[in-house]
Amino acid sequence: MHRVVPELILENYRLGRYSGEFPAVALFLDLSGFSTMTDALMQHGQHGAEVLAGLMHGVFDPLVESIFAYRGKIVSFAGDGIMALFPIESDERSIALTALTSAWEIQHRLEENPWRQTVYGKFQFSVKIGLAVGTVAWGILRSDDEQNATYYFRGSPVDESAEAEHHANAGEIIITDGMNQLLKDSIQTQPFGSFHRFSGFRIEIPAAISTVFQPVDVATARIFMPEKIIVQDVRSEFRQIVNLFMRFPDLPNEKLYEFFHIVFELHKKYGGLLNRLDFGDKGCNMLMLWGAPVAYENDIGRALNFILDLQARVDFPITTGITYYVAHAGYLGSTMCEDYTCYGWGINLASRFMMSASPGQVWVDDRIARRVSSRFDVEDVGAQRFKGFSSEQRVNLLKGYKREAELIYQGELIGREKELALLENFAEPLWSGNFAGMLLVLGEAGMGKGRLVHEFRASKLFENNNAIWTLCQSDQILRQSFNPFRSWLFRYFDFASASNLDERKQIFDSKLQELIASTSDRSLAQELDRLRSVLGALVDLHWADSLYEQLDAEGRYNSTLLALIALIKAESLRQPLILFLEDMQFIDDDTLNFLPRLKRAILAGQGSYPVAIIATSRTYGGNKALNDLIDARVELK
Repeated sequence: MHRVVPELILENYRLGRYSGEFPAVALFLDLSGFSTMTDALMQHGQHGAEVLAGLMHGVFDPLVESIFAYRGKIVSFAGDGIMALFPIESDERSIALTALTSAWEIQHRLEENPWRQTVYGKFQFSVKIGLAVGTVAWGILRSDDEQNATYYFRGSPVDESAEAEHHANAGEIIITDGMNQLLKDSIQTQPFGSFHRFSGFRIEIPAAISTVFQPVDVATARIFMPEKIIVQDVRSEFRQIVNLFMRFPDLPNEKLYEFFHIVFELHKKYGGLLNRLDFGDKGCNMLMLWGAPVAYENDIGRALNFILDLQARVDFPITTGITYYVAHAGYLGSTMCEDYTCYGWGINLASRFMMSASPGQVWVDDRIARRVSSRFDVEDVGAQRFKGFSSEQRVNLLKGYKREAELIYQGELIGREKELALLENFAEPLWSGNFAGMLLVLGEAGMGKGRLVHEFRASKLFENNNAIWTLCQSDQILRQSFNPFRSWLFRYFDFASASNLDERKQIFDSKLQELIASTSDRSLAQELDRLRSVLGALVDLHWADSLYEQLDAEGRYNSTLLALIALIKAESLRQPLILFLEDMQFIDDDTLNFLPRLKRAILAGQGSYPVAIIATSRTYGGNKALNDLIDARVELK
């Protein structure tokens, strides 16, 4: 079992308390030497990762022990840093002396043994520490369904201890003036700007105490961290990791809670490892990781979609750095208290990007830019120097989604003339204003299903016949309700140019109003207007007291079917519409159930809506509803 959530947070969660404050001494320490060690051991593969994991425990164990031995509580690990709090229950001076003793012992123990020998070389470590006293506020932020939560600690001692540490050199302890005033008769210090450099004690220091730990509360801890991380020894290894570091304004509690409802909603959609919210030397910030402990092929896309969707749904700037690097994934800390995280240059660079970018910008590295340039609008803004990096790093600005993904195929399509002719014959009813039906293109991965449809779309047939192509992509992992139509609607409403939620709402209303005004069937136009908020919900737009907000779950589902049917009908009356459903093998149940309903609705109007449905799939499972829907098949072999 792993203690990856502070006991203070677990205790309060069990009691139903989700916020509070208390006086405390904050201790922030920064350990130097891990970046060099990680870089060196990364060259030695899995065995290097195992050596690194052992070294991490060997170095962190005495530091963590020295905090708990003096009644401290570790509340976060931040890369190679630790934030600890020493709650003040009665005697402020006594706790301040105890916290300073903890810092002194940490320095003393590391000075006694600063070197660590491994089969791959010898590595040196040092630590800098800052201490401050004041009132700490804490909070627990929960998802709407209360299945997930995160937490934070903030206040003047959190900020000031981090700032004090920044002024320290290796092996030094820097304290604030408040700490110095409490202990000035008991310690020796030298003024250092607005801080004080600690040099020794004038009195006998407090004795260490033993700490008793209760069994890990898995049921509560798994709300904050994946259960796999808590109950299993997840293998320490080097992995390709997407590091997303974001900062945003210091929000008041009510707005912070609203913001995290959106964060949890998007986290459920796009995944990623979300730990906690941090306050301190980088302001209000949060780190998210994709690639560990679980990795997917589209981790980069998930991270970019997450931040673009998040930015579009808030009215304040979110400044972000995203990198794609090999990193060490594993546990950091001690068995007394630890964190599962990824450690390496990628996180450091993402942090530097976040701090250097202008408010609201998203900076990505070259590794990401090269991989996503066909799907996202990325601008190279040049090379820059960043602290901790010996060479310049290229910076790219993520500007949004491309209006439509670029399909790049090499060479000429040969030997598919028969299949192309079948597609042309299938589409023929469109040009006389009638429903064409549904055609399914079947074939194993790599057989060229997408290429065939691409060539059909680029054929001479469409030089003389105009049609609206709607790309509805299914996702293997994110099988969200109506997911293919959601992906189309985000492009349909051209949200790539919107920088915030208000702009998206304006774009949505303008585009929909234009369609309503051009619809000759007035009952259909009225239906679109009535279901405006239902269509909005499909692209994450919501209005207070709207029809959608008033409906129950069943009403929302049925209204979504009606809204999509009305939109497709109305667009087809302007010009023929082709629904291209890609990767039907990954389609969600709601979309699958919608397609027969759409066909029936069109046929009920004597088929006088020029709509064609073209789908690609690797497999066909014999679903009866789908079987009744399919009018033609093209099988690629």
